[in-house]
Amino acid sequence: MKYLLSILTFVCCLLLSSCSKEYTSSRINMNENIPRSISIKVGAKYEINATGNWTTTNDFVASVSNEGIVEAKHIGQCVISNGNIKCNVKVSANTTLYTEPVLQWGMSKSKLISIEGNNYEVSDNSIGYMTNSSTAPLKIYAFENDRLYVSGVVVKISSSERLSDHLLDRYQPIVVNGSSNLFIDAYSLEKATTIVYMELYTVEYWAIMYMDIDYFNSLNSTKSKVPEDLFRDTISSLIK
Repeated sequence: MKYLLSILTFVCCLLLSSCSKEYTSSRINMNENIPRSISIKVGAKYEINATGNWTTTNDFVASVSNEGIVEAKHIGQCVISNGNIKCNVKVSANTTLYTEPVLQWGMSKSKLISIEGNNYEVSDNSIGYMTNSSTAPLKIYAFENDRLYVSGVVVKISSSERLSDHLLDRYQPIVVNGSSNLFIDAYSLEKATTIVYMELYTVEYWAIMYMDIDYFNSLNSTKSKVPEDLFRDTISSLIK
């Protein structure tokens, strides 16, 4: 009887050991099949071979379903995770019409010059840079108390379709107080840091103005003007 019990105990141990090894091997294989990073373009989807409670650190850049379907929304980077499984996601643009201006709000004039270079023109509290691009030949930066609060780009009207695609790859359209032609870098004004406005400035050029959202909100709350007028005032003072 003792001999039989010993055999049964030995067999049970083997079975338990076998089950444990299979489970560990399965988890390792699943992790190995999931990429550590992926690169996709705005609007594209990528299927990860694993279901579960997937989450994203930035749904403005990319969303992910519990089925492991990643959908690229706007350019940027985020991390998706499922338990201890993580994957870096980089979303790139389909259209790049021009290099985005510096958008580090609050930056000093001297710091911006160290980034953009010394080949600039000064007008009151603004700095202008002529670029090598025939499509977007001018960048403009405005300062208040030596703090950057507006950046701008002048774009040829002949590039209107590509301009729209450029902005939509990076920003979300929004309507504020009935005003359109506005974009933000989030899904809501509360989460945004930058607001963008398109203005047909002349028969040849668009003026694309980027403004610090806090500065925009302060103007919007103290002046009885629609957003277009706030930007037009700024455009008029910068582009003469």
